[in-house]
Amino acid sequence: MKALAEYHDLTLGTLLKASCYMPSKASPPRTENLKLIADLKNIYHLDLDASRQSQLIERKPRRGKRDTVSSTGRRA
Repeated sequence: MKALAEYHDLTLGTLLKASCYMPSKASPPRTENLKLIADLKNIYHLDLDASRQSQLIERKPRRGKRDTVSSTGRRA
């Protein structure tokens, strides 16, 4: 989502707000955005889609480690 926001010169917060708080006013994704999302999935090696949502399991944080996000966007 961050890459999509940057592509459209938006902040991530603005993109999230538009997609979460105003879904009734949202129009269907444009063909351009669908192609961009497909390209980003290839770049970041993502194979997730909505059909796998119920299969995702959230990992519990390891003992003694704080669940923080580093500057690379990866959890420490």
